[in-house]
Amino acid sequence: MEFDFPRVKEYIKKKNKDWINILDKSHIYRHYMIGAYPTFILIGPERKIILREIGINGFKKIKHYLNKVM
Repeated sequence: MEFDFPRVKEYIKKKNKDWINILDKSHIYRHYMIGAYPTFILIGPERKIILREIGINGFKKIKHYLNKVM
């Protein structure tokens, strides 16, 4: 299945998402073993994965983690 990049970009802009959205069909999704969408990955300053969550509640779990450590 090919991504419809214009529609995805329009959705992101319309929903005013304030995080980095990566749509990449090359090495990034393989490097981070992304096999489901949405996948949320929290990467620390040392470039190490802190949390990796999949699915609808993934963002909520990462947000909860950040609220605890901030």
